[in-house]
Amino acid sequence: SRCSGSESYSAGEASAGSERHLGAMSDDAAQGAQPAVPKQEKPKVVNPVLKAIGPGTTRASDTLFERMGGEQKLDEFVTVVYNSMRADKEIGKQFARFRLEKLKDRTVDYLRGEWGGDPYNGSDLWIAHSHLGVSSHWYDIFMKYSVETCKKHKIPKQETDEMLDSLEKMRAPIVDAGLKYKNMFLKYSAKLAEASGGDGWGDYAATQKERDEKLKQTLAQIQKQKEEEMMKEEMRKFEEMDALIQARLAEAKAAQTQSGETTSTTASSTTAAPKAAKPKPKPKPKPKAIAPKPKLEKPAMDASMFAFAPLEDSPPGDLPSSAPSGSELLYRLSRPCLGYSAFKAAPCS
Repeated sequence: SRCSGSESYSAGEASAGSERHLGAMSDDAAQGAQPAVPKQEKPKVVNPVLKAIGPGTTRASDTLFERMGGEQKLDEFVTVVYNSMRADKEIGKQFARFRLEKLKDRTVDYLRGEWGGDPYNGSDLWIAHSHLGVSSHWYDIFMKYSVETCKKHKIPKQETDEMLDSLEKMRAPIVDAGLKYKNMFLKYSAKLAEASGGDGWGDYAATQKERDEKLKQTLAQIQKQKEEEMMKEEMRKFEEMDALIQARLAEAKAAQTQSGETTSTTASSTTAAPKAAKPKPKPKPKPKAIAPKPKLEKPAMDASMFAFAPLEDSPPGDLPSSAPSGSELLYRLSRPCLGYSAFKAAPCS
């Protein structure tokens, strides 16, 4: 009888509870309550470029990093290859626009992850090289220096083959000869913009008014960030200037204190000791007398130099007086006549 009583009680309680639940549902329905509609999630757009050539797609081996010599060997390998390319006559000028140390560090990070070290979390190869215009010929030069560096550092053949195979896999995304990955990325960008409402903001914006409002908010946020950065920079400059002024004041105060101590010490020593007599100035040495230079006397003129001896100075007697002199002959030859032969026949008058 006890069991049957408990069963009847439980059944009655259950029926009463169900009636109360139905009553509550009827009240909600009477008040116009509607069941919640599940929120539809936007479809995710996967980057095909990252999937095709992202980190891990050129992976050579899980143990190549250790077998080739670890971090030091990898750093030496990349450094020698880049230095060789920078010194190359054909492609060396292309490296003038880069910070070679930063470029080398990024390459080391990527190869470390692809060859079995810490995973690489940067951008894919196409994104990193799409703006450089690397040609297949340039990549051939890179591969040539990679082979030479492996030989120079005596890397074993098995590890050399694995390294070169991995580097060769990187040619397609870095060169992108047929613009395959560029077109793939453009289609992905278009789908991404379409999924986000066609405006690239990440949220759906149906009307031009909503887009203008988002643009206004974004510009206001950018301006606010600029103002905050300017305020921080001004505060930093003010603090530096204030610290400099305080340091200068402290130095001036210390110098003044030291000067006062020196003055008091000098005054006390002056009162204690008598003044010392000033030393007599040393006489200035007399300048040495300079002997006058001897005057040069002009020799007397020899008048015999101008004496005329008729017999000695006269021309020889056998010279005919009618013969023309050399000067006269030159003068006559310079006259505009028929020449020397004509002059002999009929001299110019």
